[in-house]
Amino acid sequence: MSLLPEDYNASEFEKESSEGGQSQFFSLKDGQARTIRIMGDQDKPETFVMGYSAWREGNKKSRPNTDRGYSEMVEYAEIQTFTDRNGKEVERKEAKKFWLFQIYNVTESRAQVWEVRRRDIRRMLEEFERNPKWGDLTQYDITVTRTGKDISNTNYSLMPEPPKKPPSDEVIKAMNEAKIDCSAVFKDGGYPMGALAEDAPAVNDQENMARLNEEDDTADPLAPLQRVASKYRD
Repeated sequence: MSLLPEDYNASEFEKESSEGGQSQFFSLKDGQARTIRIMGDQDKPETFVMGYSAWREGNKKSRPNTDRGYSEMVEYAEIQTFTDRNGKEVERKEAKKFWLFQIYNVTESRAQVWEVRRRDIRRMLEEFERNPKWGDLTQYDITVTRTGKDISNTNYSLMPEPPKKPPSDEVIKAMNEAKIDCSAVFKDGGYPMGALAEDAPAVNDQENMARLNEEDDTADPLAPLQRVASKYRD
């Protein structure tokens, strides 16, 4: 009788937690790089949504995400102090903007969702979408690299990877089996992974969600929400 199997490898087992774990939310640590395939479709809310969220420090509670409008979240948010481009401190209410979409993590061979709160990442994705050499984000892989350990020095680079080709049958199968519904985040803070399954279990992924919040780019909170394509513009 033995507790551990003969082929147990401690370094491999511990690697999952040391490199960000098996979270179903895509996130990276300093120096990490992952290749992904975006699987979002503007016409299918289960695969891609845009929205807003707000946080009230006094209540230590985040209001459920909404797609109803920026003003609704601003009304809920508490007043915060920001530094404008001229170095002057100003007070105002602020809501966070995000994109949330399905991805296939090619490096790790699994389905995930990516909540993009950083404006610079949204802008890079929009530029790829509009570039005739690349176009539709679902037709090629993208390698995402992170450098930096906190919001003050963290940067991301995104590199499209040839060749351009539709997702493989293997990728499509993995995404279908994951039963992801991105729009679940608008349903009282629902969890997207497995939300389309009839017996979807409650899943707690607070550690990685907190990391995503810390990575939120608030350097210029007055900037308009970037859009993936022109039809999203107000």
